[in-house]
Amino acid sequence: MAKTNTKSIRLSPQTDAELVKLYGSAYAGGTRATEAYLWLRRYTLKGLKGKLTRDELSALTDIQNGSIFEEQFAVNHSAYIAHIEDSDEFEGIGKRWNIDIKALIEKVKNMTTCEIFFLQEEIDRFWNVEKAFGSPNPDLEKFLGTLT
Repeated sequence: MAKTNTKSIRLSPQTDAELVKLYGSAYAGGTRATEAYLWLRRYTLKGLKGKLTRDELSALTDIQNGSIFEEQFAVNHSAYIAHIEDSDEFEGIGKRWNIDIKALIEKVKNMTTCEIFFLQEEIDRFWNVEKAFGSPNPDLEKFLGTLT
């Protein structure tokens, strides 16, 4: 049997109850959910590589600067598309990055729910996780190289 590391995490009462309901215990459910999340993340990001141009990914990264990542909204195509449209209308994101917003929105519409979730989650890591890309002054070139 492989050696395991024991970690302590905080769970909301709702998450704890759901893990117990699904797996019999929060420990078993948390372990399963964490392992599955990491596999799903790797698989999804590998599939996303090359779907967006550098400028499209830069624009999406730009519009998420200062935004709060909320999991329940990150799985909603319509909310993400509205965010892109608003960023173009009010901030001129298409012009700033020299991209076709309609073409970008078509690409987003054709993404799976996992793809739009992990794309936004990865951009959130870019802006907010120091060990990921060097936040608070993240390395955009390094980030773009991971998905383009």
